Amino acid sequence: MRYTIGMLDRMFIFLTNLSAGMKSSAWRWWYQRLASYYQKSDWRFMNYGYQPMRDLEPLPLDEEDEPNRLYIQLYDYVLQDVDLTGKRMLEIGSGRGGGCDYVARYKQPYQVYGVDYSPKAIKLSQSFYSQPNLTFMEGNSEKLPFKPNVFDVVYNIESSHCYGNMQAFISEVERVLKPGGIFCWADLRTPKAMDKEEELFEQSKLKILLKEEITPNVLKALKLASKSKDKAIRASVPRFILQLFREFAAVKNTKIFNAFKSGSLEYWLYRLQK
Repeated sequence: MRYTIGMLDRMFIFLTNLSAGMKSSAWRWWYQRLASYYQKSDWRFMNYGYQPMRDLEPLPLDEEDEPNRLYIQLYDYVLQDVDLTGKRMLEIGSGRGGGCDYVARYKQPYQVYGVDYSPKAIKLSQSFYSQPNLTFMEGNSEKLPFKPNVFDVVYNIESSHCYGNMQAFISEVERVLKPGGIFCWADLRTPKAMDKEEELFEQSKLKILLKEEITPNVLKALKLASKSKDKAIRASVPRFILQLFREFAAVKNTKIFNAFKSGSLEYWLYRLQK
């Protein structure tokens, strides 16, 4: 079958609106394709980024990490005020591993585990990183491959919109967290869907410590990164799938970008405790 640009563009939008029963499998297919298509180590983060709304002392980063500053800043902001030193940590939906790598190198945890549903993404992560306190493994967010009460901190960043059963995911987070453990969550939702997610959080055994809408910060990061992302996509992606990759990256004037701009998509941060 020959795909047109419009068809591929609509395919990505279709993935975001699938029923719960189909969503996990469809997104897994998509991320498997991404991992197969682009295997270079210069693409390590898959989130939309975070930028403060006012000038602050910049987050100190090594020179090698500067190109990924906006994406690292999202991880740093989501995990701020959480004591990570010497802790056993789990990222659910670790993607290409950039977030786990940042946490393992900068935050002095005892151990960081990255779990992802895409075996090809896990294979890439294992080839990119070799820190002794960092482990990647394939796993389902709704049935995690760990015993109960294992982790001090669990975090999940811009991944859960792909999950078919949020209630099962939250239950698994509850199960693997130690008593008193912290769960940090950040993701995009429509306002109506966010109301449902908050209800699930409130009905869980986790206590909400913090909730914050960070849509303006994410949109600012998207604006700052738009030209460079668009240039990179146009330089490395065939024309027939160009618009699909632009949409996935939420470059300026794509449907995702405009949805954040109009308020029909929001980006929220939650911190909870078991």
